[in-house]
Order: sequence, then C-alpha cells, then structure tokens
Amino acid sequence: MAWFPVDPIHWNITPTFTRQAIKRLALAANAFQKSFHKTLNIQRSLSHENAMFQLFRDYLRTSKEIGIQTGAQLSIQSYIQEVLALLADRWTDWPEDSLTDLAKDHKKRHEEFRAKLKDDEALGLRGLSWTMAFNLIGGRPRIVGVRQSKAGGKTRNGKAHFAQYDTGLWKDKVFALFAWDDEREGVSKKRGWHNAPFRILTRRLHSIVVEEVGQLAGHRFLDCVKEYAGQCLLAIPQYDYDKLSVMYKASKHHSREAQEEISTLSTLERTNWLVPQMSEEFQGDFGAIIGHYSQGGRRLNKEKLKAARSNLMRGFHPLRLGVYSSSDKTPRIPVTTLFFGKKPKLKQAVKFAEDLNEYIAEQEAESEDDLEEV
Repeated sequence: MAWFPVDPIHWNITPTFTRQAIKRLALAANAFQKSFHKTLNIQRSLSHENAMFQLFRDYLRTSKEIGIQTGAQLSIQSYIQEVLALLADRWTDWPEDSLTDLAKDHKKRHEEFRAKLKDDEALGLRGLSWTMAFNLIGGRPRIVGVRQSKAGGKTRNGKAHFAQYDTGLWKDKVFALFAWDDEREGVSKKRGWHNAPFRILTRRLHSIVVEEVGQLAGHRFLDCVKEYAGQCLLAIPQYDYDKLSVMYKASKHHSREAQEEISTLSTLERTNWLVPQMSEEFQGDFGAIIGHYSQGGRRLNKEKLKAARSNLMRGFHPLRLGVYSSSDKTPRIPVTTLFFGKKPKLKQAVKFAEDLNEYIAEQEAESEDDLEEV
C-alpha cells in the first residue's frame, strides 16, 4: 500500500503526476520517463479542457446572456475548425511515393492548407462562406441543390432522418448539425458523426448552462447556436445521416465520359457543398450588387450601394434566407458577406480565448507557488 498526496496528481485519468510534481520528484530521470512523457499531452489537454469549462461557468455566473452567447459561438467555431481539418486532410491526399515534404509532415500540411486563409478565418472566427471554400479549393466549390419533398415544397435533408429540420430555411438546415433532440433514447441508429468533437462540445456546454442557470437558459443556448449558425455558416459541406461531408462519386448511372471526368477531380473538388439562397423578391438588388463587385460590371454610387445592401439585409434575415434547392437554381447565393457591408466575427469567442489564456497562466503560477511552499 502506498499513500499519495492529492494536489500533485491528476486523479481524473490513470493517476499521473502533474508537470510540477514530475520536476519536484525528479521522476523524469527514472525508469518511468517514457510513460510520463506519453501522458504529458493528455495532461495538457485535460487541464486546458477543465480550465475552459470552469471559465465558462464563471462567464455564466457573471452574465447569463453573455455566457450563453459565448458558449454558442464556441460551438460554431469548433464546427468550423473541424471542417477545415477535414478539408486539409483531403487536400493532403498525396500518393505514398510523393517526394514533397508536405506529404511527410501532417502538422505542416495542415498549416500550409490554412495559410490560404487570413488568420482569424483559419481560427474559425469568420464563419464559412462560398468565397472561403473557393480559396481553399483553388476553384469553384461544387454546389449541390437540395432536393424538394413532394409535399409542402420543403427541402429534403438526408432521407427522412432530418424531417423536423426540413423547413426550407437555412437556419434549420445548419442547426441539424448541432441538434440532438431528434435522436431518441434507446435508438441504436444515430448520426455517423454523432460524437464529432463539435457536437460533444455543444452538448457539454448545454449541460453546463442547464446546471448553472436552468432549463430555460438551455433552450436559449440552443436558439443562439441556431442563430449564429444561420448567420456565420454561409457554406457547409453537404452532410447526410452517415457522413459529415458527402463527396461526389461516379456511379453506374453516369456515362463513361462523366465517370472519367469525375475520376480526374481531386478529393477537394469532389467535396459537395450546401449554400443558402435569397428569395426571388431580392433578385434586382442581388444582381446590382453582383454587378458592382464583378470585373467590368456596373458600379453603383454610394447611395445606391447602401440602398441595395440595406434591402439585401432584409433577405438575409433568418426567417427569409432559404436553402439553395434543385427546384430553383437561380444563383442568388450570398457568396460573401461583403454583399451586406459587414464581416461576421465571433467576437465573444475571441474574448473567451484571451481570458482562457490568462486563466490558465494564473492557475499554473498558483500551482508553482503551492509546490514551492511544500
């Protein structure tokens, strides 16, 4: 039997000593050196995660609404980062005999891929858009028109699995990525990406909101997730019930020429994308804005540009913005938020990241001080 002190050990995983304890006890020099080094990254990850959730609780206790908004933005940011990682993996789908350094270094490949974006875009703080997809792919993304159901003109969304989100509104289309109320208890068949990191984070943040400020606040949190998703995710990889990102593949229904053409596309080029679509009533203003930003197009003076943007903002409202569908392929797609004269940014997520770095630094400093006193 052996007695161990509480503070120097992480008891929430197979008991491992903290970094400070390792230094103090000189354990890194003994036969367990490799074992401690292997757990170092795990310890860092757990410490960062625990600190994040504790700080989020502090946010909620200080201001319920700001805390809820911050949590919702963290969920959106997590989804964006997952999409970027997925696309980076496809961009780096090199043959095994590739001689490029990028094919040998996974981390470097991801860094090179994200370098196509601005810093805040690469951090997932500027949402997703057609323009971002274009920059990442190096060409036009493959846009898929969502099929229409026979009844009610509502969009279909992966068989009938997402029926309750098939309202035809973009905000509901993107909210299905985060929601779980359609997954009944005891049902063995769940989304193939049910436990994707951004979904795990969303459920965890939601549970903390309910614990700290109540069930009604939990509903408010999910409403915020839907609101921010509808505003910031203006292009997403097409998903179905099994895959978070569906790819364009050749089938027996394609002609031989089409099959050969598809086979020449890169994995990034074969990634299917879903986008929102503005209603027909905004066709005039949409066309004027497109012309204004197009090379050789008709430029608008300040007054007309301001008026067109103001009108488009009405069409950008969550209760108006629809899903680009197969029944209406007129390209009224908001490819960039410049159309509206603004750049969405997850500002609360930015502030939270800054506060979290300070919070972790303070905790590490306190831990060092405690060990020096022992």
